[in-house]
Amino acid sequence: MKNPPPVSLRETLLQVAMRRFVQQGYHGTSMRQIARDAGVSLSNIYNYFPGKEALFAAVLEAYHPYHDILPLLEQSSGERLEDFIRQAAQRIHEVLQQRSEVLHLMLIEIVEFQGRHTHAIYQALLPRIEALTRRLRDYPRLRSLPPMTMVRAFLGLLWADYLLTQGVGGAARASLDDLVTIFLYGVVQREPGDEVTP
Repeated sequence: MKNPPPVSLRETLLQVAMRRFVQQGYHGTSMRQIARDAGVSLSNIYNYFPGKEALFAAVLEAYHPYHDILPLLEQSSGERLEDFIRQAAQRIHEVLQQRSEVLHLMLIEIVEFQGRHTHAIYQALLPRIEALTRRLRDYPRLRSLPPMTMVRAFLGLLWADYLLTQGVGGAARASLDDLVTIFLYGVVQREPGDEVTP
C-alpha cells in the first residue's frame, strides 16, 4: 500500500489561510499569523504568494465550490428538462450545505474586493458552463432565452436559498423544491389563452 503524497507547503499555506480568513476575515488576518500557523517563516510565504491579496485569490480559487459542483452538473441527467434542473439544484444544494467556508470566502470576495477575483474564475470556467448550456438546448421545452441569463437566474436562486437557509435545517428542502418550481414555471398562474413569451 502506497503512502499518500505529502501535502505541499503551498497547499498547507492555502489550508491555513482559508481557516484564518473564515475565522477572522480578510483584514483580521495577517501574513504573520498564517506563517506561524503553517510553521514557516514569513519570508517563506512570499516565495509562493507576492502578498495577502494574492494569497486570498489563491484560497478563493482552491476552495471555490465549482470544483465539486461542475463535475456533478456535468454528470446530471434526466429525460425531461425539469428532471435535469431538479437534480442539478439538489446537487448544488448538497455541496453548499457541506461547505460552510464558502459563505465566508464569497462574502469577503464581494465586500472587500467587489468580486474582482471571481471574474477570473468565471472566465476560466466559461467553456465548461457553455458546454452545459449546449446540453440544455437538447431539451425540447427550453425557452429561447440567452443561456447565460438562465444560468445566472438559476444560480442566483440557489445562492439566495443557501444564504437564507443557513441554520434553518429541515426547512431547506421544501424551500429548494419551491424555488426550483418557481424557476421552472414562474409565479403567475396562466389563464387559458394567455400568451407565453419566449
